[in-house]
Amino acid sequence: MDDIDPSVSNAAQATEILLEAISRSNGTRASVTHALFATDPNPGITGPISFDARGDPAPAPIAIYRIDSGAPRNPHHSVQGEVFQRVIDVPRALIH
Repeated sequence: MDDIDPSVSNAAQATEILLEAISRSNGTRASVTHALFATDPNPGITGPISFDARGDPAPAPIAIYRIDSGAPRNPHHSVQGEVFQRVIDVPRALIH
């Protein structure tokens, strides 16, 4: 499991939310958007999540990586040598 990119679970969660919204829409972009904002993403595979009025996640988690030239090559990483460190929640005042 070490070769799986950490963002895979977020992509899976986003896909589930979008597919749910599409299934409740009439197929138009406006209808999908409306259904997307009305979708309750909980419980989700990544844990509880909510969005503010602008559509930004609340809280706003940010993954922190460091670059290590000695790290083994991983074809799933967008930057070779990236090593996941931790996730921090950014205070809303710093985002808007």
